[in-house]
Amino acid sequence: MNTNKSEYQILKETASGLGLEYAHNVSKEVLQEMISKVLADSSAKDEVGKVQVDTSSDSETSPVITSAKAIKDNDLIRLKSTRGRLVYIAKKGYPMAEWRNKGDECSITYLELMEMKSQQPKFLNSPWVTIEDERVVERFSEYKALYEKFAIVNDLSWVITGNLDTIKIKFNDVPVSMYPQMLAKVTTLVMDGTLDSIPTIKFLEEKFKTQLMSLIP
Repeated sequence: MNTNKSEYQILKETASGLGLEYAHNVSKEVLQEMISKVLADSSAKDEVGKVQVDTSSDSETSPVITSAKAIKDNDLIRLKSTRGRLVYIAKKGYPMAEWRNKGDECSITYLELMEMKSQQPKFLNSPWVTIEDERVVERFSEYKALYEKFAIVNDLSWVITGNLDTIKIKFNDVPVSMYPQMLAKVTTLVMDGTLDSIPTIKFLEEKFKTQLMSLIP
């Protein structure tokens, strides 16, 4: 079995997903370098945003261990994708985990998770994946708070049925990093007629700085 070919194909798909352009006969090493550079740049930008969020809250930025259960470095931690196809490239330059569809789960060790947290925090802070292990979520309080906010975007019933004043207040809890996910869902709700409140749609147009009224069926 040619495992290198499989790895090469995954790298090409990852590069395409990141919007990278490359020659048809590009080498695996060049692809790895291109992908690593993009992810490193994204991680640096994400770290800036992460510091701003932490500064505006009362929670401590250092991890607080609240669970009595110890976590070993080789413990497998389940991660669930919040997006479509997603590939995590480790620091060494090879694919470590792959999610093909939204909701798919993949496991990496706790030690590998800490590498992801340090080297490519966008996976966890956006979040592109959610940690499906209560021990880890309890250990890092910032993720517990983040998932509470993510739940607001995941269930938009408050946008569909809420009055405008309530929507304005709750919208303040939506992190800017989650605007793209929320806008995608709102767009679908407007297009299929589920969201038909004109004042709400106009408010969302203003917040997202995009056109939604023209999508009303």
